[in-house]
Amino acid sequence: QRRLLLMDPSPSTESKDLPITIFEYELHMVNETPTMLFVSIPFQLETLQAEQIAMEQVAKQTPVDGESTLDAHIDNVDSSLKTLRQRVDIMVSYLDLVAADRVPVDYGLLRQIANLCDHLPANDIPDLDADFREDYNDSLAVALLATLTKSASTASQLTDNFMTIHNHGSKLA
Repeated sequence: QRRLLLMDPSPSTESKDLPITIFEYELHMVNETPTMLFVSIPFQLETLQAEQIAMEQVAKQTPVDGESTLDAHIDNVDSSLKTLRQRVDIMVSYLDLVAADRVPVDYGLLRQIANLCDHLPANDIPDLDADFREDYNDSLAVALLATLTKSASTASQLTDNFMTIHNHGSKLA
């Protein structure tokens, strides 16, 4: 099926609806002659409140020095995970040294490590992998939608600029 997405380059500022119309290519009888026409089809955009908030937040943010806020967030998460990994490695090496009787046992420290381990979620839950994958896919979908929203905003600005130049009859030198 052929579809056409038509974007309104100058939507009303008070409109809460998306400035788009979707058309579908259909066969209709016009004067007893079969004719293919684009017919407007209704659509409804369904989102969760969390997705709407995330999309609005990303749409408001602008890149700084060519780096998007999502890139900066991912860098922060990466740095945090590396630091966490280093600290876990230190605890594991301490436990290995205690088990090999190379360092004296500090029972207070062992209790703190055990307490920390007790607060970690169990990783032998069968649904954990499926839940993680679902959360990961949802995060990717939100990131993709945010990127598409930002791209649509940029396209809208480009269209506005084009319409401004076109309407004023400017000649570019």
